Amino acid sequence: MNKKITCHMISSVDGRLSTDRYTPLRGDAPASFSNDLYLKKNLEQNADAWIVGRVSVQELAYPDLLDFSAEPTTKNFETFVADRKTKKAVVVFDSKGIIDFTSNTIMEDEIIVVLGHNVSDKYLSYLKERNISYLFAGKDGYDLHQAIKILNEYFSLYTFTLVGGATINGAFLKAGLIDELLLQLYPGIDGLSKISSIFETNGTEDEKPASGQSLELIDVEKEEFGILYLRYKFHKG
Repeated sequence: MNKKITCHMISSVDGRLSTDRYTPLRGDAPASFSNDLYLKKNLEQNADAWIVGRVSVQELAYPDLLDFSAEPTTKNFETFVADRKTKKAVVVFDSKGIIDFTSNTIMEDEIIVVLGHNVSDKYLSYLKERNISYLFAGKDGYDLHQAIKILNEYFSLYTFTLVGGATINGAFLKAGLIDELLLQLYPGIDGLSKISSIFETNGTEDEKPASGQSLELIDVEKEEFGILYLRYKFHKG
């Protein structure tokens, strides 16, 4: 497996994820300044693809869901490579196969869907009809090592920007697959408990999803209106 995965996120100073809940920037900052800066930095990463979870895709582009639960599940777990017209891709983790994609792109980048085994042939046909590539990442759709291996071998994708949300970030963290963290530290606060942080996994209190990993600060950039950009390198072991 050949890869570099950079997790790029915005966080309030109390580690929260929901940017619409943050206190405002000081001064005459445009309302979109933080998000515009994030998009600019994202483009600067020049990655082969960006990785995103289902909920984030619903919020960003495709809010509607399909229900093929009454259909028999597929027995064919072969990777489907659609005709690609763009150089960059967006890798969408949708293990149950329920997003209603009305086109084969997000922000002009072509979609590759990562699925689990509990999807129907009808949904696979639906993706093929829209010229959307897909692959299978184990029974639950979260065998991340397998997913990256297939993205290498079938799609020639090697560098990735992981953009959330919290659950997919947490899964990559737990799998030890993140190489760098690029963090926009937003000078605002959420302050409410039970709001998602930038990394989340389900488990018991004795579990430590980041166990065996440490962070090295390798760059700091001071932006306008008190925003900091921090880059960390992950060390394993």
